[in-house]
Amino acid sequence: MRVQATRALADANSALSVASSPNEVAKSCSTVITMLPNDKILNAVCVDQDFVRTLAESHETSLHISCSTISPHTSRSLSALHQSFSPGSKYVASPVFARPDGLALKQASFPMSSACLAALEEATALMSPSNGKVFKFGEDTLDPGAGNVTKICGNFLIAAAIESMAETFALAEANGVDRVAVKDMVSAPNPNRVGLNRGGLLPLRC
Repeated sequence: MRVQATRALADANSALSVASSPNEVAKSCSTVITMLPNDKILNAVCVDQDFVRTLAESHETSLHISCSTISPHTSRSLSALHQSFSPGSKYVASPVFARPDGLALKQASFPMSSACLAALEEATALMSPSNGKVFKFGEDTLDPGAGNVTKICGNFLIAAAIESMAETFALAEANGVDRVAVKDMVSAPNPNRVGLNRGGLLPLRC
């Protein structure tokens, strides 16, 4: 089904073509963006199927932008793998903060990192038109995993917020208070609204 959908998309746009494998893409394109579900699958493609080797050895200079939500250790390993095959092969971590509807509205955010500042700038120029904003991390340490650390931090905040809101509204409802009214109060536009102004001070260590 996915192959059929991909071919239909290519048929509708003459600028697109369908590859039979990731390695075919690596041979044809010096810049490749991947978005795979997890570390295991990304490693299977990049390492086990020799995608990184193919990309590095097919071009004098190449750029691999990974938009997967993965461990920072995986990003660091992939960055080192690119460099081991060719000094001109660069890796940039660029995980995505957005639901599909946010992506469609170009409201995504990309926490981006790389071991190469030039690659980071190149990736920023490529990704910026497709989203709301690029945020660069690890520029001082050249840590390719810094963007992935940031994505994990954001995901933790999202999960914690969902859990805390569920407990808050359940507490209200259990005591006869309208849970929707509570939601309206805590989410109303107000710079001093409950929690947010205090949370904003935490990174400043005030």
